[in-house]
Amino acid sequence: MIIDVQNKVKLEIERQQLLEKIVLRYKEISLKKLAIILRFETVEELENWIINLPSKMNFYIKNKKLIIPKSSQNENEEVEKAISNMLNKFKEFESKTDEKE
Repeated sequence: MIIDVQNKVKLEIERQQLLEKIVLRYKEISLKKLAIILRFETVEELENWIINLPSKMNFYIKNKKLIIPKSSQNENEEVEKAISNMLNKFKEFESKTDEKE
């Protein structure tokens, strides 16, 4: 179980790093392509992940594409902090789950 949690955390960190690069380099990206890059099994799984991103990330979905407003590209530092915060919450949740088992 611990290895599974570690793998999930590692994957989330990889996703964070990739998302940071995508925000800097893309104005929009198809959900299908983004799901592949971020290693989601389905587009629906990716959409659920996007929905749960902090609201400071003002991405939106239009015509099966993730739209990254220019303000998001200019505010990369805030995006990094928000993603980092999200990952910390994920780690806290996982450690609480481990304690219960």
